[in-house]
Amino acid sequence: MNYLRWFREHPFLTVGVGSFLLAYIALGNETFRSIFPLVYVWLLAVVLSMLIAIIVHELGHLIAGLLVGYRFSMFAILHFRIYREDNKLSISWRQSQLYKTRYLGFVRFFIDDFTNFRQRRFWLTLGGPLATALTVVVAGVLYANRPPLPPGSTPSLITAQDWLQRFLPLGLFMVDLAFLVLTLYPTPFNEGNVLLLLLRGGATLEQYQRLIQISNADAQGVRPRDWDISLINALLDSNADEFTSHLLLYYWALDHHDQQQARTALAAAIKSADKASAPDRAEIAVEAVYLDISDRANAQDIEQLIAKLGKAINRAQPITRMRLACAANLALHQYAETRKIAHHALQLIEREKANTGGTIMERDLFHEMAERVALAEKSGVGNIVTAGGTAL
Repeated sequence: MNYLRWFREHPFLTVGVGSFLLAYIALGNETFRSIFPLVYVWLLAVVLSMLIAIIVHELGHLIAGLLVGYRFSMFAILHFRIYREDNKLSISWRQSQLYKTRYLGFVRFFIDDFTNFRQRRFWLTLGGPLATALTVVVAGVLYANRPPLPPGSTPSLITAQDWLQRFLPLGLFMVDLAFLVLTLYPTPFNEGNVLLLLLRGGATLEQYQRLIQISNADAQGVRPRDWDISLINALLDSNADEFTSHLLLYYWALDHHDQQQARTALAAAIKSADKASAPDRAEIAVEAVYLDISDRANAQDIEQLIAKLGKAINRAQPITRMRLACAANLALHQYAETRKIAHHALQLIEREKANTGGTIMERDLFHEMAERVALAEKSGVGNIVTAGGTAL
């Protein structure tokens, strides 16, 4: 068994199992407890409390979403996922090699009916914080009612029962209280901001609903070229979120093979990216180089374009990096490497059963590049190279 590969694909699972094994040693071995009497058991309580906090929070969203009538799509904690596939539930522990998750946990629903959107979205969003608040109360009560330590107890005599009655409830109380504050205090990317937006209503709420409609269409396998362009135009006219609006237009144009409009939209997204997250800024930087490569015939220019990305390229999504590498090798007439990357990407898409609208577009782009390689080799165009290539 390749243990290094296992760790790379399941880092959180490995750390979690390792922590429980160490907990068994710490709580069941007298020598170990005498060396690490309090530090380890407290650290373990905090780590486990964080995991419980994430699970309970996302379960709150899950229950709320089901109660308001949304159709379940996916429940994810770290790399563990339960998802709906062909009206059946499936489970996966595998870390995606196409998309890097930006969240410790999330719940996704399909929305078939947007009536009462404001009310239903409010309860869906509030479900997580409510579950977290309930955990704070329960943990506080458990800790307040903990039994006293027997006379003469020392840190080296901590038992599993002591840990469950004292350290874990206190860890849960502290972690969940901090989590609750961070979740509800309005910042650009958290639930407190969404709740505030839903309470205020108005034009901002309308723009938010349009974003959710497009996101919902993508989640249900509607590819970018089939997104409702009137929703994107309404977002552009509102100037509510210029970066996201232009980025959506970029993908719509890219899927239509409208290079000119794609360039215009991407340039506008880059111009308004000052409030975007670092991964989003990296993503559009890679997309910009991808578009530029299609106009380049000089190998040195292509290599310089990629080199200018620097470390930003590592923050972009793996599937975007693979598309860039595939396009770069195709432009450099590195046909063997182009075919290798394209086939690898297509195999990953098939293996991970990725079926969002954006992934369907990516799949077709890789197919197109593989077909261009076949045509070039058949016609003998370009310098066919069977070794080397550009790898990102």
